[in-house]
Amino acid sequence: MPRQIARSLYPAAEPVNQEVGPHWYRHLQIMAHHDTAHRSGFRKSHHQRGGAVRWARKLVQHQGGQRYTDHAARSVLFADPDPWDCFIQFAAALRSRGVQVTRISLAQRTRSRRLADALQNIVYHSTLAVLPSDEDRMGSAAAQALPLGACLVEAVDGIAAALQGWPGVRMRTSSATNERLLSDKLEMTSHCAVLGVSVPPTFPAESDHALALPFLTKPRLGCGGCGITRVATQAEAAEMRDLARARPGTLLAQEELQGELLHVGGVAKNGNLLQAAVYGDPHHEHSNFGPVSSIVIVDAPEIISAAAKVIDSLGLTGAFCFDYIRVADGRPMLLDVNARVFGSWLPLQQAGLDLVGSYMFAWGLSDVEPNGRIAAGSRLSVVHPFSRNELPPLEAALAIRGALWAGRTLGLRWTISALLTLLTGAALHGWNGLARRMASKDRRPRKPLEHDVY
Repeated sequence: MPRQIARSLYPAAEPVNQEVGPHWYRHLQIMAHHDTAHRSGFRKSHHQRGGAVRWARKLVQHQGGQRYTDHAARSVLFADPDPWDCFIQFAAALRSRGVQVTRISLAQRTRSRRLADALQNIVYHSTLAVLPSDEDRMGSAAAQALPLGACLVEAVDGIAAALQGWPGVRMRTSSATNERLLSDKLEMTSHCAVLGVSVPPTFPAESDHALALPFLTKPRLGCGGCGITRVATQAEAAEMRDLARARPGTLLAQEELQGELLHVGGVAKNGNLLQAAVYGDPHHEHSNFGPVSSIVIVDAPEIISAAAKVIDSLGLTGAFCFDYIRVADGRPMLLDVNARVFGSWLPLQQAGLDLVGSYMFAWGLSDVEPNGRIAAGSRLSVVHPFSRNELPPLEAALAIRGALWAGRTLGLRWTISALLTLLTGAALHGWNGLARRMASKDRRPRKPLEHDVY
C-alpha cells in the first residue's frame, strides 16, 4: 500500500525505501494506515487524513524538478557517549536555523544521567540511545544507527575515527589518507613537520627516544586532555615505555614546552579558511591538559597563516580548533589538530564571528556566505551550564545568568533546557545536603541520588 500511494501521488518518487531513507517510508506507512482505515469503514476525520498526507508530502517535494531526499540534506548527527556541552550548544544553534539535529548516545545510563539526557534532549529533534558502554564497539554501533542518507556526523574523536570510510559518511578532508591523519596525532605531527610547520619533537612512546625529562605522553587518538601524563623521572620513563610497548601504536611521547598557550578556531571549506580567530585563556597559566574556561582574542596573523597551511594541505571542511604554544623566541609550535566542533566556538560566535553560518555554508546546509568579524582584545567566558548535576544555589544563580545570555545565540529550546538542568542541579544539591545532615544525626539515612559528572 505505501508504494501504491507513492506512485499515485509522486510517480517520480520510486523506489520509496532506498534513496529517501526510512523516515519517509514510516510516514508513508502512517498515511497508508489512515487510508486503509477509511476504506474499511472506520471513520477518520478529514483533518487526520489530510494531516497524514501533508506529513508525507513534506518529505518528498519538487522544486524546479528536483526531489529532496528525506531531510538528510539538512541534518547533522551528534555522537557523544558523555554529553558534551559544545555539541549540545552547537546543535541548538543549528536547530534555531532550521537544521535537523539528532543525537546518538549511550544505551545504558544511570538514573541521574537519564534525567540529564531528558532535559538536554529538548534541544534535539530525536535521540538514538544505542551506544554500548564498551568503547571498542561504540563506533560500529554508531555507524549501524545512522539512518539511510544521513552523512554529516559530528562525533567525539574515538567514534569519528571508527566512522572513517563508512558508506555515506561525509569525509572532512580531500582524501582517505588525509582522513586517517585526523585520528592519529603522531602521524599528523609528522605531516605538519613536512609542511614546514613548527612542531615539538614527537616520537612513538614505545621507541627508544632521547627526549629530555620531563616530557609528556599522550594517546595518539583522544581529546579533552584525557590520558596525558607528565613523565618526570627515569623510573617513570621506563614504566611508560613498557606500558607503550604492551600497546604499540597507541601512545606518543612529546617534548614538554613552556610558553603561551594559544588556539585558533574556525571553519574551513575545501581547504580554504572561511572564518577563524586566535584566542588564549587569560586566567590560567599554560596547561596541556584540557579546554579553556574563558577567552581573550589575540592578534596573531602568523598563527592564522600556519593553520591555513595545514588546512590547505588536508583539504579540510568543517569546524576546527588547533592548539599552539608560543615559545620564548616567538615561534608558534603546533600541538594538536582537532577537526570538529570545539568547546570555545560559542564565545567566538558571541564576539562577532558567524561560525554557525560558516559551518552551514561549508557543508552545503545554506547558500548564504558567512559575514562576521572579531576585534582583538575581546574577552568572553566559555559557557558550561551542563558540566555538573549538583550545584550550590549561588553557583546555579550565576550559571542561570550566563545561560540567559547564551540563549540569545542558541535559541529558546536551549535556554529552556539549560534553565531546567540548572534548577534540577540546585534541587539535587539541597536533597543530597539534607541526606548527609540526617545521616550525621544517626537517623535513618536517605539515599542520595546518583551523582555523576556528565
